[in-house]
Amino acid sequence: LSFQEFCDLTAQEGMPDEFRNVTLNFVASQVTVEAVTVEYGAAFDMANAPELPAKGGYTAEWSDFDHDHVVFDQTIEAVYTPLDSVVQSGDTRNGLPILLAEGAFGTAEVTLTPSSESPGAVGALLECWEITLPEDRSDSHVLHYLAPSDNTVVYLRDADGSWRKVDTTEDGSYLVFTAMTDETTLAAVEKPGIPLPILIGGAAVTSATVITDRRTTGSIVDDEVLEKRVRYEIGEVIGHEKHHVVVTSYEGKVLLTGEVLTAADRQKAQDTAVKSVGVHSVINELAVMTPATVGAVLSDSMLATKVRSSIIGTKKISLNQMKVDVQRGIVYLMGIVTIDEARTATKVAAGVSGVQQVVTCFTIESEAAIKERLKNLESNNSSKSAEP
Repeated sequence: LSFQEFCDLTAQEGMPDEFRNVTLNFVASQVTVEAVTVEYGAAFDMANAPELPAKGGYTAEWSDFDHDHVVFDQTIEAVYTPLDSVVQSGDTRNGLPILLAEGAFGTAEVTLTPSSESPGAVGALLECWEITLPEDRSDSHVLHYLAPSDNTVVYLRDADGSWRKVDTTEDGSYLVFTAMTDETTLAAVEKPGIPLPILIGGAAVTSATVITDRRTTGSIVDDEVLEKRVRYEIGEVIGHEKHHVVVTSYEGKVLLTGEVLTAADRQKAQDTAVKSVGVHSVINELAVMTPATVGAVLSDSMLATKVRSSIIGTKKISLNQMKVDVQRGIVYLMGIVTIDEARTATKVAAGVSGVQQVVTCFTIESEAAIKERLKNLESNNSSKSAEP
């Protein structure tokens, strides 16, 4: 029979429904969601398809089929695609994405559009971007921003046009911070040449830092300068582009992590750090291997965020007491802590999913010694605040 002859036959009175209709079985995870009857040869409007069962961490859609001309029974499967936990911008700097965003996204990328907006007279504007993230249901996102300069302050603008200076942490080459969903414009502003607290005679880098940081204001600033200078000096010796070297400093104790191509480069990096002004000691944890990919660096960055959050969650330790670096799943912890604090931080970090190893580079002091430190810091800060 031709198709038209079959249609004429099924239209005859008394013909069984099995000859008139076909069935579409919509199935998700091997369970039938709904069986839909469609007249033979008719079109099926996908708006009438059953609702897709949700699956955490995935987007869902029904598999494609010819719904304009349905002529046989068939099974329509739900297709689940994992959400991307991190998306990146197509715009790059030195081969790396300028912006990375953590969230629960479908397949898409961050869109950056140059903008001429500026937060005003807060410093020289380095660059400004309008940020468009793929849709998700989060009210905020953790962003990783590859700044154009080591001396960069980040400002965000929300929907009402107001700007705020954001608190950032460093993770390798990236500045990490949290942005609310309506904060869609990012401005990078150059820091003054001299740290602001020193210019105004203040005793703290920020008041929150001083409360819990066990270093002097001078040490905090020196460590920030050391990290940038040592990283630059190592790059000048072994090459800026061929290696992945991360420098972390705490009271002049410098930790080198990441990857270099040869054992000779590893030794050159250590020798360079040792000779750098202000460095008291060097811990060389550089691995001789192919430098980490962007994806691996991003994975480590996310893991570092989880470790920091877990340590804060103990409510026994402040992150101003230590620094956290993660490379290839290995967690490095630095800071001035008591033996109990060291054990707690190590145990918590080791318990985070994805952590391969925990390496501690702590300076261990007694509770009495730390109390004396804080007492001296408070005294020094008070006396400096009283200066005209």
